[in-house]
Amino acid sequence: MNDLLLHIATIDHQYSIWITWIGFPLFMVCAVFFSSPLLVQKWKEWRMLRRITSTGQETLRDVFLSDGVDGVHYFPFIILTRQAIVFFKKMQIKGVIFAADSIEYWTQVIGKRSYKFHNPLPGLEAETASIKALDKKVAVEGRVIFTSDSCFPKGKPNTVMLESEVKEYLQEKMQGEPNKNLLLSWDLLKSAAEEGKSNKQDSLLMSKPKALSGFRSRMTWLFFLAGIAWLLLRLI
Repeated sequence: MNDLLLHIATIDHQYSIWITWIGFPLFMVCAVFFSSPLLVQKWKEWRMLRRITSTGQETLRDVFLSDGVDGVHYFPFIILTRQAIVFFKKMQIKGVIFAADSIEYWTQVIGKRSYKFHNPLPGLEAETASIKALDKKVAVEGRVIFTSDSCFPKGKPNTVMLESEVKEYLQEKMQGEPNKNLLLSWDLLKSAAEEGKSNKQDSLLMSKPKALSGFRSRMTWLFFLAGIAWLLLRLI
């Protein structure tokens, strides 16, 4: 046993630098593995934001508005255009999609397997109503956005589009003269968004969808902190 410990100590002494700098990246790779859903989501949010800002629209991010009862609606993006206030409801669903306005469940097909998910359009209508509650006369348009690798062989509902179509859609909405009444409604919306941010202590306003489960979040922090501790202990 003593010989084994001596052998390990000798190897550690001879290859100390290599062991230090190989161990640290291994911990970081594990942290990245467990945090990968969050990283993917952040990448997709950045890509969407880039499409939006490239068209020059004023944009509000991470907006919470009352649903008129006891909850809130969360909006990743709300955009001011010359024709309407626009928001997007992002669906992280890809593959072949069969959808229609009036059916309760839509179908996703990947390979030989199919999955059902709730029709998102009623939720879109409720989110539109929460914006219009600030000004009933304001023009509001909501769109459900699917990833660009989605396919709708039977056609898409009018309020559904692919991510690749967002920029062209916003450019079209920027045609015409600015609407003064729309600008007044936008100011009301900005005030409501600021109020939502100032009330973040309310548990209802913390309902932003999470990309990581509790387990993944804990494992991410565990490997990240273990990597830092490993590096510090090896270098001190």
